[in-house]
Amino acid sequence: MDIGLSLRGKSNGADEIMSKEGLERVIDCFLREISFKKPKTETNMELRQRVEDRLKTCAVNEWMKRLQLGMNWAVSLASLGYPFASLEEQAEISVYTLIAMTIDNITDESLPTLERFTSQLVLGQPPEHELLRAFPTSLSSQQRLFGKFGGDMVVKASMEFFSASVLENRHNTLHTPPAAKDWPVYFHHKTGINEAYAFFCFPESIAPEDEKLGLYVAAIPSLMLFIAYTTDILSFYKENIKSDDPTSIIRTYSKIHGLALAQSLNKFKNDAVEAMENVRSVCDPVLLNYINQFSNSFIYWHLVIGRYQLEELDIYY
Repeated sequence: MDIGLSLRGKSNGADEIMSKEGLERVIDCFLREISFKKPKTETNMELRQRVEDRLKTCAVNEWMKRLQLGMNWAVSLASLGYPFASLEEQAEISVYTLIAMTIDNITDESLPTLERFTSQLVLGQPPEHELLRAFPTSLSSQQRLFGKFGGDMVVKASMEFFSASVLENRHNTLHTPPAAKDWPVYFHHKTGINEAYAFFCFPESIAPEDEKLGLYVAAIPSLMLFIAYTTDILSFYKENIKSDDPTSIIRTYSKIHGLALAQSLNKFKNDAVEAMENVRSVCDPVLLNYINQFSNSFIYWHLVIGRYQLEELDIYY
C-alpha cells in the first residue's frame, strides 16, 4: 500500500518513456511551487517502543516478525509526516499504517477472509484472520484521538480500502472506457486511504473537534487531493521509469485522457499545488502552521524513505 497510490486498470493506448532528467525538472518545479522547506528531523526511539507496545494489545503475536519489516516505514511516516501530533497519536497512526500495509501485502493469500471482513464487523462477529481481528482494536481509538466525525471518517475510509483491495485483486484487469474520466481519481481515493491521512492532520491534541471542526473540515477534500497527487508525483520514478507498471494512475490517466505521460505528470503537479493552495486558504493561521509542517514533512518523507528510490535523482531541496 502506498498512500494515495493504488490503481489497476486496463491499458488501452500506446506507452511512452519519460526521461529521468524530465522527471527531475518536474519534481524541482513542484518543490518550488509548493514552497517546500526541508523540515527538521530527529529519531524518536520512544515512538517505536510505543508502537511495539500497542501492537501487543492488538494480539498479533504470530505476525510480529512480518510487521517488523514495515516498522521503519510506518513509524517514519507518522513522525515525519505528523510532527505536531502527540506521541500517542503518532503511535496510533503508525499502528494503523503498519496493519493496513501488511494486510494489503497479503491480500492475494487472504482474499476470501478479507471479502467477509466488513460483514463480520457489522454483525459483531470476530474476523477469521488474526490481522483482521487486530484492525478493529486499532480503529477503536480513532474517535478519541481524532474526533467523533474524524474518527468515523477514518473507519469509513478503512472499510473502503478493504473493499477496493478486494476489487483490485478480483478484477485486476478492470476495463476503463475512455468516457470514464472520473473513475481513476474516485478509485484512487478508495485504495489510497487518503481521507484517513487527511484527518490525521487534525488530531484532538491540537484541533479539538468541538472547537475547530468548522475551521478545517472544508479543507479535507483538497487535502485528500494533495496527499494523492503528491504521492503520484513522487512515486512516478519507481512506477514508470525504474519499472513499467501499466496500472499506475498517471499512466492510466494518460490513456483515458489521450495525454502523454509528461503532460499528465505536469497536470498532477499543478493539481497538487492548487490543492495545497486551497487548503492554506481555508485554514486559520494556527492550523495553517500545522498544514505547512505536514506538507513539508510529507514531501520530505517521500524523498528520503528509500521506498521511492528518489535518491537516484538529482533533486535540489
